[in-house]
Amino acid sequence: MYRGGPDRCGVTGSAAAADGFVPWRFKATGPIKGSPAVAGGVAYVCSLDGVLYALDAMTGRFRWRYQTRTGLDSTPAVADEVVYIGGDGHLHAIDARTGRRRWRFPIGDSLASSPAVADGLIYVGAGDCRMVAVDTSGTLRWEFTTDGFSILPGSPPQLRGTGSSPAFDQGTVYFVGVDGCVYALAASTGKLRWSTPVGGSDRSSVAIHGGTLFVGAPGSLFALDAGSGEERWVQHVATTFDYAVPAVADDTVYIAGRHSQLQNGTPSTEGDVYAFDTTTGRRRWQVTTASWIEASPAVGGGLLYLATRGSSTGPAVLAILDATTGELRWERQADFRSAPGAWPADGIRSSPAVANGVLYLGYPNGYLYACRAEIGAGIVPPDRSRRVPSGKEPGILRRIRRRLLG
Repeated sequence: MYRGGPDRCGVTGSAAAADGFVPWRFKATGPIKGSPAVAGGVAYVCSLDGVLYALDAMTGRFRWRYQTRTGLDSTPAVADEVVYIGGDGHLHAIDARTGRRRWRFPIGDSLASSPAVADGLIYVGAGDCRMVAVDTSGTLRWEFTTDGFSILPGSPPQLRGTGSSPAFDQGTVYFVGVDGCVYALAASTGKLRWSTPVGGSDRSSVAIHGGTLFVGAPGSLFALDAGSGEERWVQHVATTFDYAVPAVADDTVYIAGRHSQLQNGTPSTEGDVYAFDTTTGRRRWQVTTASWIEASPAVGGGLLYLATRGSSTGPAVLAILDATTGELRWERQADFRSAPGAWPADGIRSSPAVANGVLYLGYPNGYLYACRAEIGAGIVPPDRSRRVPSGKEPGILRRIRRRLLG
């Protein structure tokens, strides 16, 4: 499931890969922008070629493919041997063993909303500013419609698909609406419990941890009370969080995005990574990167996994940071530039997924890579990677500020 579970916290498992694991890669026929999902020894990934691929998680061996009519850029959800994806205007339910369709339900344009599965219902963003809940037989249980999106102040609201991936916790569904508000709905009925305006992008999603909801917006990270929607704290920064979902572990929330300050009168190409105290909002450390970050970070075992965007003219970077200090553990340049005639490459949006010590990451050139999470071995040629000795300054990642709590 997207971000590791319905709470969307991005928490991973062990960083130690199983004995005998050999890094592998698999080539889809279109770019991969959604994040992979791993369940039951199978890696599932969607591609803009309209195909959901099922691969052996340890070897990369092809198992089956499921074809839709339009490109797929969301993350599958897997529950009770069924895979759920949104695409070509429908929510699809696919048998996880055979790849055969069980049913599909029309939802309209849902952009890149990734389904969440909890308590026998599948929740997903839908067309015309809606969030819908469908049961495991493919029957609509409820739908909720938000206000539309106004391009300019005072202009008529525009309807479009809800791109936010819903989060679930203790009987409540949370998401960012097209109108920039965070919504909390009763999971069983769709009844509104509260809404709070944050000015966020509906391409982003929320994470829930310990009764607090975390969500990024242009220039801000909000912490809201999950029960009431009241603001607990907000941090204003010179960073835009368009796509990235916060990662939360223990008492720290991590978020990454695009640096919003101008450089010599032109938009910055750099990105920022932050760590904040979940209770107080106090900044613990901050790191800047040489490229924007649109993928959400993942955290686990004291490590923060991060992929920068890169571009069609320059490399992206896959890196591991120390989650406590922000120090770089290792980095690998990832040159995904397409060959002539191939699909255009416009940057990494796929978020790292870690399962059983293996890190999975999709590239815009159509490759899904699987490498050892603790060292990144195998994702690119060895001569383009480097471990960073203790006490040395990172190269691709540049430290600009660090504050540690005592």
